[in-house]
Amino acid sequence: MEDIRIAISSDLRGFAVNATLIASILRRTVVPVYVRCWCRGFLAKSFEQGPLRVEFLPATDEIKGRFPGYVSPAVFDRLRVIREATDWDRCLIMDYDQVAFCDLAPLFAMDLGDRLLAARMQGQDVDLAYAMREWLKRPIPKGWEHAAGNPYFSMGPLLNLAEMRKAGTWDKLIAAQGAFQADENLALVAATEGRTMNFDRKWNLFVPHDVENPQLPDGVVHWLGWPKPWHEDTKVWRPELWEAERCSWEQLRMGLWEKPLAVEMEPDDDHGVEDLLKRGWKVKWFTGWKGMAAEELPALRYPDLAVEAVEDFTDGWRANGSGKAGANSSQRLERVRFGPWEAASEWLARSKSLPGYVILRGPVPVVELRRVALLGYGEACRIRHCEWAAGGPMPRALHFSAWEEAGDLEGTEELYLKWTGSSGVAQGNLADEAGGAEAAEEASSESRASLKVAVLVDAPGQTRRELRFFLESLRRNFLPGVEKRIFIFTDGGTVPGEDVSVIPVTPGPRPGRVNPERYQRILDAEGELAGYDLLFSMKSQVRVMKRIGEEEIHSEGLVACLHSAYRDTPKPKIRFEENQQSVTWVRPGDGRNYFCGSIQGGSREAFLQAMHTMGDWAAQDHANHVTPYWGDESYWNRYLIDRPPERILGAEYAWRVTTKVPPNGSPKIHVLQERIAKDADEATNKPAYPQRRAIAPREKRI
Repeated sequence: MEDIRIAISSDLRGFAVNATLIASILRRTVVPVYVRCWCRGFLAKSFEQGPLRVEFLPATDEIKGRFPGYVSPAVFDRLRVIREATDWDRCLIMDYDQVAFCDLAPLFAMDLGDRLLAARMQGQDVDLAYAMREWLKRPIPKGWEHAAGNPYFSMGPLLNLAEMRKAGTWDKLIAAQGAFQADENLALVAATEGRTMNFDRKWNLFVPHDVENPQLPDGVVHWLGWPKPWHEDTKVWRPELWEAERCSWEQLRMGLWEKPLAVEMEPDDDHGVEDLLKRGWKVKWFTGWKGMAAEELPALRYPDLAVEAVEDFTDGWRANGSGKAGANSSQRLERVRFGPWEAASEWLARSKSLPGYVILRGPVPVVELRRVALLGYGEACRIRHCEWAAGGPMPRALHFSAWEEAGDLEGTEELYLKWTGSSGVAQGNLADEAGGAEAAEEASSESRASLKVAVLVDAPGQTRRELRFFLESLRRNFLPGVEKRIFIFTDGGTVPGEDVSVIPVTPGPRPGRVNPERYQRILDAEGELAGYDLLFSMKSQVRVMKRIGEEEIHSEGLVACLHSAYRDTPKPKIRFEENQQSVTWVRPGDGRNYFCGSIQGGSREAFLQAMHTMGDWAAQDHANHVTPYWGDESYWNRYLIDRPPERILGAEYAWRVTTKVPPNGSPKIHVLQERIAKDADEATNKPAYPQRRAIAPREKRI
């Protein structure tokens, strides 16, 4: 087979969409692609670009028949290939609502023999007579009774043009179109005399029926019916797959259909990865934590996503060829993006080939920024990642200038570094600088050397990957220099770390908004917590973005963080728990501050007393089949109304990433959006949020 030959047709309404179809074919084959497109109402200019040749042909004469409302008579024009493409021996008819997720070359190698076409058959007992009787509700036209038993197939077929010319199929097609007065599919069934054969359904997958979620399609996806995947705000099967393939005719003319490759080195979440895929990138996702299995990574389903768990990244990102920084730039990968908890300089120093651009996501200390720059990245551009789409812009879209030391990279920032061969950074002893910083930290912590802190993490069902990011941020920024022990309640196996104690819990579904067992787990570990001065309970979705010292959180009582969503909300408008059936119900006017439930802490005595009381409340609600709307957070706020915390931390200590960045700069702690299993809320029988209503008098709870 010399090339892949495709016949399409269009009017101006659907013309642009065909470019995506063609790009998807080019991306998955190594043989040339030859496209002929019949244009109705316009005529584009033919072109050739690399392995692609596109020829535009006019279609002006009228076509008889009736067509579905969402298409025009232009769909018939692609069948002109039977009459006009005398230099082709076969071709594939394709629709604009198809995308190829496989190589079409094996289909074109199919032996058709003397059959006129191969297509996906509708069914063993579905013939032309069935279609007329069940779908069109009218008899077969006079003179066409002989075609009643022709097997009914779906568009688009693989046409045997050489045999069609011998059989006079074009004249029969025109006659059938005039007689049946229907769409081109029915006329082609009647005109092919039953000389058809079935091909594998992978060459025409009807979604969603032929592809089970979350399975990846292996074949040609066909979005039949209406609406289409490019229509916004409509319910369509996996429109993101079409978005990931999107291409324009301008890109095809310039030869820009290949997707750029993005390497993501341990990103802190999958939002950026998914957005890159939707925007037409190939993504290679590496995780470097020892013992991490690929199945523990988020299960994003995209054809151009490769997920790999590695321990040695030395040769992992080479695209073509090899060489150190001075190698031909055309052989160098365009960009590699590091998550905020990875030491980029260590990975880069071990690599055989440095990427053209390195992207660092904050928080990153300035010492680490300089280490990367000294590898030859002499130009930089610092952006706020919240001002760009997730995944960030293409580096070529940014303006780079000579690298300047502008301090630590904040948690809301990203630094794009461009390889120039020289860094422009003053050569200094970074080891001495880092050692000096550590010495200063040790000196400042002598006064608190006796302080011991335990951090409790309730993480059943959490992946070790998610726990890793939590642990890295905690070790780096939460009470540096203070003796810490991290107790993880999980059913996920071992979690490495000398400062970690894993307390196994019974496997089960991930909790929804409330976890009644949480309090009992902490109380059961009370013996292991003896000797610790401060106890803090945190969710694994927490990321400590800036240094937090003892002077900020030490307390003889409880420590609570203001909720970022209510930072500017007047007291009367704060919505505490309104479910009167729950122990956590709060009378209007009783609460003063609303606190985040993701971080709870204080002195050991005060914290354990809170766990005892809230555990009793949770057991009482559970016995009464009551679930407070805000779950564990409702118990925490109810408790703090009657027993106010000794130390109140600002909202920047528990800043939800869905909230606008605070005006005073980067938050101290980020609280990521928790992803709850679909059946979790159903399992808790979570009620709808209650409407405001008159509140009956009720005794105050103690």
